[in-house]
Amino acid sequence: MTSSSSAGVPDLRERRRLQTYASISDVAIELFERSGVDGTTVEQIADAAGVSPRTFFRYFRTKEDAALTSYIAFADRITSWLENETGEDLVVSLESAIEQAMEQIDADVQVRERLLRVRRLLEREPALHSAAAQSDASSVAEFARRLMRKPHSSLSESEALLISSLTVTIATIAMQEWAAHVDAGGADSTLAAAYARVRRSAHRHFGRAG
Repeated sequence: MTSSSSAGVPDLRERRRLQTYASISDVAIELFERSGVDGTTVEQIADAAGVSPRTFFRYFRTKEDAALTSYIAFADRITSWLENETGEDLVVSLESAIEQAMEQIDADVQVRERLLRVRRLLEREPALHSAAAQSDASSVAEFARRLMRKPHSSLSESEALLISSLTVTIATIAMQEWAAHVDAGGADSTLAAAYARVRRSAHRHFGRAG
């Protein structure tokens, strides 16, 4: 008989781990909204989430990382897509991966709302903005490595980094535009549509990366 975990369904231990991970993140965002990043400690986050500080650090390196789970999930989706993408146009592959990840966010109300809340925090919390920038830099480096490992890739390291940097920048601007539009009353705005608009604009003014 196939176990639930081997069939692709998380077992009880994994479900509890994911629940704890999400709970800590939700608490961190709530406390940051209430008291700011500088006014919130790891101990406060852990206490409110019902875990010890030691447990907190098993899940996150810093208190800022605890609020950036949507970014981590976003990057993981793109990395997974790139790993399985077989198209020969590497720029199209990366853009398609980003678009797919954004469509998944649009389809998940909880993830969409969490990302909106974090985008708002980024506008007023320098420490969180800096952590997000570091996360973006790590993603750019990872995406570049994935592009260079493709069987049909002839990209140099600098070319792969340039392509990754440009596409991640376009995605970041799209997130900013999307969040601003939603906050201005555009409840029907989607992240994927915002990305498509910004991407078209970038292609029109600068041509396609690569």
